[in-house]
Amino acid sequence: MNKIIISLLCRAFMAKGADTPAETQHYSGIIQQHIFKNYKVMFKPAKGVLKYPFITPGNSSYEDQLWDWDSWLTDIALRQILLENGSAEDKQQALKYEQGCILNFLNAINSGYIPVVISPKNKNIMDTDGTNFVQWEHNMHKPCLA
Repeated sequence: MNKIIISLLCRAFMAKGADTPAETQHYSGIIQQHIFKNYKVMFKPAKGVLKYPFITPGNSSYEDQLWDWDSWLTDIALRQILLENGSAEDKQQALKYEQGCILNFLNAINSGYIPVVISPKNKNIMDTDGTNFVQWEHNMHKPCLA
């Protein structure tokens, strides 16, 4: 699924209708159909400290983790799919997961720091032992939340 997301992101940045080889267009269509058919597996329900539903990039490694940039970039790809193939109902359903990503990060703010990743059990899974982790030295800026 990770390769599919990357391929879709690359396609999202290409101009629609641009002159591309027929084979690229063929596989792009296959990828789009697959993602549209399966994108809802990236929608995760609220769980533990993640009080709102959220989006994961679709990889089993991210099964229940909310990552800052990864979820944002996944949402860009998701919105492209919904723009091209989604119904009004599909777009409305995605909205609560998009909003949930932001609300979960805002809920996890600690001393002005927004974590990179949140799991249901921990608002900041990067701080596993609490000893050597200096939170404001790690990925402090979150333009993806703006």
